[in-house]
Amino acid sequence: MPRWFKWTFLGIGALLIGGSLFYFVYATMRAAAAEDWPVAEGRVVATRVELGSHTDDDGDSYVSYDPIVAFDYRVEGRTLRSERLHLGERETYDYRADADAFLAEYPVGAPLEVYYNPDNPADAAVIIEGPSWMIFIVTGLGLAFFAAGWFVPVERNRQPGSTPERRPSWLPRRPPK
Repeated sequence: MPRWFKWTFLGIGALLIGGSLFYFVYATMRAAAAEDWPVAEGRVVATRVELGSHTDDDGDSYVSYDPIVAFDYRVEGRTLRSERLHLGERETYDYRADADAFLAEYPVGAPLEVYYNPDNPADAAVIIEGPSWMIFIVTGLGLAFFAAGWFVPVERNRQPGSTPERRPSWLPRRPPK
């Protein structure tokens, strides 16, 4: 296998691992900080389901259902509106009935406890959670790429007519005879 192929796999793996670990630390620290944010009284003002259209790697299309909850809350005499229920990733569902069941927990007019950032009150959320477990899939994919790049043997430049060395690339070379 060519040397550039090995380095490409190592690079992609390192980027996936590094990026997922950075996001995990960032999201965990943000969720921990948000638990200490002040709480304001809020009210649900509207709910809806947005359709998301996606295409997978095979070219097949599919739809996701994203429940949206709009709510008002007051901070220091100002009324603010947000649609960000979760501090982290939004809820998405494969079936409309599941999205509707989620929205049934938030009827219009229902009171909410809204956590808001005291430095930026528009930065608010109702549900404070750390990163999703999906981040570990990205990390695992990065580890797979990195391992593939690490353990795949690389073609050595050989002299014409010589036989290839059959030793694994991670073993030390034999001294010349």
